[in-house]
Amino acid sequence: MDTEVDMSSGRTDLPLYLGLYEDIKDRIVSGELSAGEKLPSIRAMARDLRVSINTVNNAYYQLEVEGYVRPAERTGYFVEKIDGLVRLGRSGPESPEGTPPEKYRYDFSYNGIDDSLFPYSVWKKIFRRVFSPECGELLSLGSARGFLPLRESIAAYLRNSRGIRTAPSRIVISAGTEHLFYILKRLLDSSTLYAFENPGYAVSSPFFTYDLANPIFLNLDKQGIEIERLSGLNSAAVLVTPAHQFPMGTVMSIKRRIELLNWAGRKPERYVIEDDYDGEFKFREKPTPALKSMDTNDDVIYLGSLSRLIAPSLRVSYMILPERLMKKYEAAFQGFGCPVSLFIQAALSRFMSEGYFEKHINRMKALYNRKYSKMKSLIERSPHIEMHGSNSGMSFVAGIPGVEPGAFLEHLKNAGVRIVPVSDFAVNGGGFRGLYLLSFSRLGNLEEMEEGVGIIEDAAARLKGRNL
Repeated sequence: MDTEVDMSSGRTDLPLYLGLYEDIKDRIVSGELSAGEKLPSIRAMARDLRVSINTVNNAYYQLEVEGYVRPAERTGYFVEKIDGLVRLGRSGPESPEGTPPEKYRYDFSYNGIDDSLFPYSVWKKIFRRVFSPECGELLSLGSARGFLPLRESIAAYLRNSRGIRTAPSRIVISAGTEHLFYILKRLLDSSTLYAFENPGYAVSSPFFTYDLANPIFLNLDKQGIEIERLSGLNSAAVLVTPAHQFPMGTVMSIKRRIELLNWAGRKPERYVIEDDYDGEFKFREKPTPALKSMDTNDDVIYLGSLSRLIAPSLRVSYMILPERLMKKYEAAFQGFGCPVSLFIQAALSRFMSEGYFEKHINRMKALYNRKYSKMKSLIERSPHIEMHGSNSGMSFVAGIPGVEPGAFLEHLKNAGVRIVPVSDFAVNGGGFRGLYLLSFSRLGNLEEMEEGVGIIEDAAARLKGRNL
């Protein structure tokens, strides 16, 4: 073997032995060194390259560990046969992942929070305590249902805030509502039909319906979903957002709630899936009790999200399963792990049990109440924007009649404003033409809100009556 070796291998940041290892490996892979060929002895290689014996010894050892060479006692090292070797090579410059999401100066979209409220110092303190040898149990797989102390904290929160009394053993923690819905599809009978609100968030997200042969979409009236189409179904599950319907913002009436619970109670394979969307955020009255709090027959599957209350990136949601489904869950998911890191769950548990969560919610309510009042005032005094009723939540439905939607949205985009048409959440969305969802959750301050609404109003005035 020629001992004129380039030990840097094009890399000046490598230790000396790795430079030698890389060069010999490259020669073996390229075929320059053939199978069975003997490498120079460690002493001879060290002498010729003017490096230490340890450097050569470490390089040969690394080649041996990875199977490029084999040692022969008292003879030396020989190149191994490596036919069919898959070599990934060094990664080149990273290619872009695609077009990055557009940024808007005034973002009235519904996903996100006001990050000025995020308690960074509290989370730093909690994570320092969680990442310690005293929390060694967090290195294990953990329960498929989730970290027990976190489930206990969630149960206490639901009892005090949403009127729901449930045992921690009935709670399952997972990484987002979509994953919880996937679990439900595994638990419910294969003949189950699924019904969704129209408009509703399930319409805009293919995840919920992509594998369903016959999804049912239920229109809304002023009391909530119209349930007549459900009456003849034996095995069915209906997904609703009763506390604050998304996107229309209506609250399901007590009459419709009772009708829905009675419908579910008449057949054992009927379920109501309650997503308690924005249930916390009532600004003019006490929060509406959750539908689950009225569920005497144990037919309601309750979905909640800590991500919406703290930060979307947490990806922590949970559900309460009826007893008959919990038994199926234990059988179907035995041995599975919870997809949420135990460290995240432990930190959340401390955040809730030590009072930080309650303080955070109260701060959010106070700030969002001010934003709600400001947004309501701006819309009500506008001659070009109509407000469609909502006394809660972090969004409004605004009607902007007489304006062609395509030109309107393009005009706003060019002005740095983002709003979302309600038709994006509806089957055959033509009936919602001229309606837009405006959320104030992401806007940093009241001045931004006023400026953004001003641009919307100006665009509506300029474009009214054109190209209709």
